[in-house]
Amino acid sequence: MKKGFNQIVSNIPGFGSINIFYNAGGKVEKEGTRGISHLAEHLLFKAVDSIDEKLSAHGIKFNALTSEDYVYFYFNGLNESLRLFERDILKILSYIPSKEEFEKEKKIVLSEYSNVFSKQNAIFPNILRKYYNRFGAIGYKKDVEEITYEQFLDFITIHFKQPTFISRIGETDFEEYYKSLVYSDFTTITYEEKDYGEEFLEFNTSSIHPLIAHWFTTDLETNILDFISLYLSSGLSSPLYQSLREKNGLVYYVGADTIFDGNIKPFCVYYECENKNKKDAKKVVKELFKNLELNEERFENIKKMIDVKLKKQNIFNFDTTFNKTNFEDVDYEPLKNLTYEEFQKIMKKFCKDFLKNEKIAIVQKGIKIWAL
Repeated sequence: MKKGFNQIVSNIPGFGSINIFYNAGGKVEKEGTRGISHLAEHLLFKAVDSIDEKLSAHGIKFNALTSEDYVYFYFNGLNESLRLFERDILKILSYIPSKEEFEKEKKIVLSEYSNVFSKQNAIFPNILRKYYNRFGAIGYKKDVEEITYEQFLDFITIHFKQPTFISRIGETDFEEYYKSLVYSDFTTITYEEKDYGEEFLEFNTSSIHPLIAHWFTTDLETNILDFISLYLSSGLSSPLYQSLREKNGLVYYVGADTIFDGNIKPFCVYYECENKNKKDAKKVVKELFKNLELNEERFENIKKMIDVKLKKQNIFNFDTTFNKTNFEDVDYEPLKNLTYEEFQKIMKKFCKDFLKNEKIAIVQKGIKIWAL
């Protein structure tokens, strides 16, 4: 894979973008530092605090994110506006936050952490935590609380000294500067095999209704799983909506989705219901997968939905050379040739594997219930 600066002539007239990637995230964190990449993302973004209002006033959209595989800063807008602030934006590459900034931002990150786990959908990252030892970008509260400024400086010296990749879309006066930078190589860090128990399973929800997730791990391709989730749960005529809500009146909403985290991708069916309906709802889901009847017309409608996704995806499909596995959306192109007969075979195996390997996770009122 080509590493380093990549400049692209925009196929959207006047559009510009600066995208900075670092080889950080959950994959490089160990016990004691889980969440430090996310903290670093917050702190390094302070390099542009002084031009925050100016960027917004010029219509530049900007933000940063941390994933399991990378930390990413992006700035998108009119290229003529980006050129005005390019020098200031690139200060991210050399910014060293102060100890005072570190202590203040750590409180903000911990507040964000509490907010994430106050929502019922915290059940999904906790499935990854409990069963796969994956703490992801948000990390572990106790680790974040105990990270010192000295540890933080050591971490950014290793993982943020050199960007992994910078993509610049549109004309720039800084091309030689970008090319002069030293770019880091990708490294593969293996996870520590350690059971952290259940202490990290934190739920602070105030809902009186439990959130229930039926899930199992599958080796099906990402695009197929996306297709299946749409087939099962998208719209009023979806099998899950019809069986759980319309026919039996057990839930208000229901969904199906996949938790993507590297090569791990548990598929989930989830819903919220009243306590008295928990047993019946779980039974209905199992019966649905035992006797799922497919509909060819619905299959064709889902294919049309996928085609729309593909068209939207292609509008912003810039020919960048960064790691496609980490940074590119799902590849829907192969689904254009998926036949109904092939889908029937896929769903037969999918339902069989779901029923054989299914686990159920339930969360309610801060009570941790794991029915395996």
